[in-house]
Amino acid sequence: MYKRRTLNPFDRYRIVADHPTYLVRADGYLIRLPEIVPERDLKQARGAAPGTFALRKITKRAPLRILHIAYSSTTPKRKHPLCALAKDGVRTTYRAASIIAAAWLDPAPSPSHVLAYADGDVTNLDPSNLSWKALVLDPSRATIYTTHERQQRREAALVRMGQRPKTAERNAMLIALHKDGLTDAAISARTGIPPSTVARAISPAREHRRNHKGAALDLSHVLRLHAKGTKQADIARRLQVSAALISGVIAKARRQGLINLALAEPEACDFRFPWSREQRR
Repeated sequence: MYKRRTLNPFDRYRIVADHPTYLVRADGYLIRLPEIVPERDLKQARGAAPGTFALRKITKRAPLRILHIAYSSTTPKRKHPLCALAKDGVRTTYRAASIIAAAWLDPAPSPSHVLAYADGDVTNLDPSNLSWKALVLDPSRATIYTTHERQQRREAALVRMGQRPKTAERNAMLIALHKDGLTDAAISARTGIPPSTVARAISPAREHRRNHKGAALDLSHVLRLHAKGTKQADIARRLQVSAALISGVIAKARRQGLINLALAEPEACDFRFPWSREQRR
C-alpha cells in the first residue's frame, strides 16, 4: 500500500490547515508526507488560484521523500478513515473526499450541506466532480421531541413489538416437551431447533438452574456438616465439589434463614436446595 516516490515539482498542490501533513493534488489525489513541508520548499504556482503552490526544484542529492497512498482505488465508498493528530493532540478520522473538498472547494454554505458527486461516481474524487448540496431532511423525522416524549414513544414501540404468533406457539411446544422431562439436547434433536434457541425459549419455565451443580447437592447434609464445625474445604473434599460451590450454597442458605434447620432431624430437613421461586414459596 505504501510506496516511496519523489514528488513531481510541476504538479499543483494545496494544504489544508487542519491537516498540514497531507498534500492535495489538483486532480484530487492525496499524498501523505512524513512531516510538514517546509515553506522553503513551496512556491506560488503560476497562473493558479491563490493558495495553490508548486514544489521548488528538488535536487537528486536531497529529494523530498514521501509516502504515496492511492486511496482513490482502495475505498470505493469513501468510508475508509484517514487518521491524523489534530492541533490539540487528539487523533481524528475523516474521509478523503472531505479533505479534498476543504482544499479545493469553497467552504460549505452551512452545516446542513453535504458533498455531492456530479457524475454520481463516488470513486471520482476530482475537485471538478465535487460540489456542496443542501441536505433535505424527511419532514416526518424533523419533529423535535422532549426526553419524556421520546421515552413514551420508545415504550409504545416495545408494546407493539411483542412476540410473533409463530414464536409463541413454538415456545409453548418447547416448554411442554421440557415439562415432560426431556433435556435440552433431546428437545433439540427431536425438533431440529438449535440448543441455544431451546434454552432461551424454556428458560422462563425452568424449575432449576440449568447444569448447576448445586441443584444436585443434599442441602440438609451440607448444613449439618457446617453446623458441626466442619470446614467448608473439608465438606467440598468429601462431596467432591469445589469449595466455592459449597461457600455459595451455605451463604444462600443463610440468607434464606435455613441455617437454623441444620440441627433438626434428617427427616425434617430432607429437601433439595430451593433454587426456583416456586419451591421457595
